[in-house]
Amino acid sequence: MPVIELPHLQALALTLGSLTNSDWPTQIPTLRYLALRQVRKLSDLTPVTPLRALQWLWLETLTVERLPDFSSSTMLTRAECLGMCHLRHPAALQGLAAAPQLRELLVAAPHLPVDAVVPFVITRHSNAPRSCWAANSATAARTIFCGCHHHARTRSSPRCTN
Repeated sequence: MPVIELPHLQALALTLGSLTNSDWPTQIPTLRYLALRQVRKLSDLTPVTPLRALQWLWLETLTVERLPDFSSSTMLTRAECLGMCHLRHPAALQGLAAAPQLRELLVAAPHLPVDAVVPFVITRHSNAPRSCWAANSATAARTIFCGCHHHARTRSSPRCTN
């Protein structure tokens, strides 16, 4: 089946199924919202990083072990990683932390170490996410980043006074 170009498409949600062609993002250069949910055989998100207009990325239940370098995704402001059981390494999110405009992040990965969210606090202070929720159900650790970006606080700790 030939690849169809969709030069003006702005939103795409792929749910279930299987995806083996890694060149498909090049056919959708204007994509602003991308949801990839339970897509089998999708273990590398590198082809998504050249999407210059991408603002919101929703990843759910994929077999990805580490996220690629999103430093070229200059419009990406929001990312959600839900049910990502294969994210287990402390550096699994480091590529996403490279997104220069990322402001909102939601992570729910049962095996992800809490250390994986550290790059969002210590990299480029002015570009740290304004809101970040990371949940690791294996250790029941929850970390919320306050709006001032100065430090992480646990859910039970008092509000940031900075």
